[in-house]
Amino acid sequence: MTSNGRDLRGKHALVTGATTPLARALAVGLAEVGANVSVTTTTSVLAEEVQANSILNECWAAAGVSGQARTLDLTDPAAVESALAALEREVAPVDILVNATQAVRLVATLDATVEDFRAQLDRHTTTTFVACQAAGRRMTERGAGRIVNLVSLASDRVASGASLFSASQAAILGLTRALSAEWPTVSVNALGIEFYDGGALSAASAAALQEVVVTLASDDAQEMHGELLTVDGPLADRAE
Repeated sequence: MTSNGRDLRGKHALVTGATTPLARALAVGLAEVGANVSVTTTTSVLAEEVQANSILNECWAAAGVSGQARTLDLTDPAAVESALAALEREVAPVDILVNATQAVRLVATLDATVEDFRAQLDRHTTTTFVACQAAGRRMTERGAGRIVNLVSLASDRVASGASLFSASQAAILGLTRALSAEWPTVSVNALGIEFYDGGALSAASAAALQEVVVTLASDDAQEMHGELLTVDGPLADRAE
């Protein structure tokens, strides 16, 4: 990727939900411009732990930066609080938070249960809220920070079977904009993407995502609050 001179050396970035090729691209992109990168899983299952550690290893290999992987349930405020406290104690204060818990699951509205709806909200909205709250508490106390929330463009685009997912994405976008007003010393913005099914990314898609996340994590975003920057192209299953 090209960084356009952006330099995140000395910064500590945390990428939550780091278990997919999408999260890998974001984490590695931040590492390549010098950020120390830590990652978390979304749930406390072994398969996610393996992926998170693989992503962390690639960050180390790509740029020789430091960081840690944490296996936790991102819907559990106590677990997230404990993980952030440990990361700040053992690595460095978290300057940049990237929430990357996207996992599209389409289900027709008439077939959906309330449990299906709650699962979508937990996977996307609750995880984003809990991480933002824990990191935001620290960032507002320090008077600085960057938060980047991934938001599917399904937040305001119609797609069959996407009502539950779209609702969760609209909630994230609303949360992002509300936090940007509530926390004026923290730059809180959203990275908009197409539907993403967890599959592989092309080199072009990965580079585009990295360019935007680095922009939002850098000093270039100092005066950006509540913005939505989009990478509007096919993301999944397009590996070259």
